[in-house]
Amino acid sequence: MRSIVGTAEPRSYKEGDYIAFFDLLATAKAKHPVRGLASVELPTLRTCVNRQQPFGTPEWQQQLATTLRLESTLRPRGRPAKFK
Repeated sequence: MRSIVGTAEPRSYKEGDYIAFFDLLATAKAKHPVRGLASVELPTLRTCVNRQQPFGTPEWQQQLATTLRLESTLRPRGRPAKFK
């Protein structure tokens, strides 16, 4: 028996736990296959990750940003333009 490092309380596991985990992982992958990102989604996803903004439809992004107080992540970067 070994314990997992970094948990609040040491947790023991057996060697058979690994097999159960990988069986569960294989089942999950079979039920929910991973699809590739469309060429339109990839730049949007990269922007969301880099700016730490929600990923989804613009309406959903605005709603979630308001709820989590992340409005600044949706605004354009840099200083606002001067008004003449």
